[in-house]
Amino acid sequence: MTKALARTTTRPVSNVTFALAGDDVFERSLALAVEWMKARNAAIPAEASRGAPFDVGGGGTSVARATRIDYEEGRVWSATIDDPDDTHVGRTWITEITIGEYHGGVHFGSRLLNFTRGDEEAFTASVPGLVRDLVRELDCTADGQTLSQDGTLIATPDDLDTLCALLERPDRRLPVVVLAEGRDRQPRVPLRTLVARLTGAAHVFGMTDGCADLLVQRIGRSLSVYNGAVRLYRPGLRFDDADPFEHPLWLAYAGRTSERGDMVVARVLASSLSSPNTDYPRFDAVRATVISNELAERRARSPANDPDLVRLLEEQNATLGAKIEKADDELNQWLADAEATRTSSDQQIAELLSDLHRSRSQNDTLRQALATGGSGHTPRAPLTDLSNFGAWAAANLSPRIWISVKAIKETERNGQYRTPKEIGDALYALDEIYAPMRCEAQTELKSVWDERSTALGISVTPCFKREGDLKRHPEYSVSYRGGTHWCHLHLKRGGGKDPKGMFRIYFLIDENEQRILIGHMPSHLDNNMTN
Repeated sequence: MTKALARTTTRPVSNVTFALAGDDVFERSLALAVEWMKARNAAIPAEASRGAPFDVGGGGTSVARATRIDYEEGRVWSATIDDPDDTHVGRTWITEITIGEYHGGVHFGSRLLNFTRGDEEAFTASVPGLVRDLVRELDCTADGQTLSQDGTLIATPDDLDTLCALLERPDRRLPVVVLAEGRDRQPRVPLRTLVARLTGAAHVFGMTDGCADLLVQRIGRSLSVYNGAVRLYRPGLRFDDADPFEHPLWLAYAGRTSERGDMVVARVLASSLSSPNTDYPRFDAVRATVISNELAERRARSPANDPDLVRLLEEQNATLGAKIEKADDELNQWLADAEATRTSSDQQIAELLSDLHRSRSQNDTLRQALATGGSGHTPRAPLTDLSNFGAWAAANLSPRIWISVKAIKETERNGQYRTPKEIGDALYALDEIYAPMRCEAQTELKSVWDERSTALGISVTPCFKREGDLKRHPEYSVSYRGGTHWCHLHLKRGGGKDPKGMFRIYFLIDENEQRILIGHMPSHLDNNMTN
């Protein structure tokens, strides 16, 4: 009877790259890398610290190899080492390291993979310890920001200015992780845990309560981090049109002890695997280039010496290089697809959790009123300040009304309507009457809506006379649940375009989720076809 072969699985864990600066930094970083490798395989020769290639393996020790290319514009040293896991038989950690110098600039790259033979077991994602050694000993930077092994505390308005500039930096490569102090609860995870496990893979910041309040004032609560929570800000962030659910927030909960932060770390490191901006030559690619160069030199020295063999070796090497490149491209594409799917799923889950949190908060208020002898009716607060519109909407509107970040920001920053209460009353009418009338087919509410809308001086009409005209105007679009939707309706009060004397609420009805999606308010969208 043939014995079944044990299943093997290789999983990428992390991918890190950053710049190095200082005198002789290529040599110093190479020496640190070899020192780190020798702690796992003492058979690595002494000359390896000076950049000599080596190939050490077998005998129960970690397989370790290194190769090097020197050329006119610079040099590249690359290595790989297998490190068997002492706590899990059949598990090996594979670390690939590349240090490259080009026209005087030096960059470091490292990729960590998990190879398991047999049944898989969960593992804790992290970056190689070598990364922490380099950040501790050398001047390491990414996105113009010095990488720190201790994290950076945002404690002053100037610190906050620096952080916000980094968050919106167009060419930012690394994610930014911010942990806020806990005002009345334990932080989600200790800052030192995040820093230790994400060194080099992300910019990690702590934030005081005072700066967390300032951040809320500056970019709105929906994009901020506060009271012990952790937030991951992905590259490509723009405050004015960001979708908060693309930048995951992990809240801290009162009474819950701080956690290890596995979810946060796993999310950051997973995004590093598929990032197009963290690419560098892999060990196999560097080694294939070295072999190709050696063959070319051999042929140049003795072109008549067994040319058929040389040609065959070159063909084999070219084939190997093509296979490596194809496999790497396929892996990167698979990782990119997986990360896109993960991001979309995470975004939808975050939106659902946000709705659930709002519903629970409103239910808690209702239960408290009933417990204290109330009627069960919780009066809604009037809207009195447009600059605090987002907080008012979250506290008073039901999940039947969803308002985009850009609509909240437009209202808070540019809203000039002289009587904010009337905007609030219009939203209450949409929430209490129009939404159930349209989304839940409660036709008996039609007369109630007519009466309320007349009393408030509001009306709901299509934005365009011809439906096909809508999609020619991107300002009427809104992103929701990973898709693009179009606001074909608007609620109107007042005429003209004076923002002090009129307002508009542009929205659509999501029949599947039975809710109103508001994409823009309170200003008039300029369009000569709008009625």
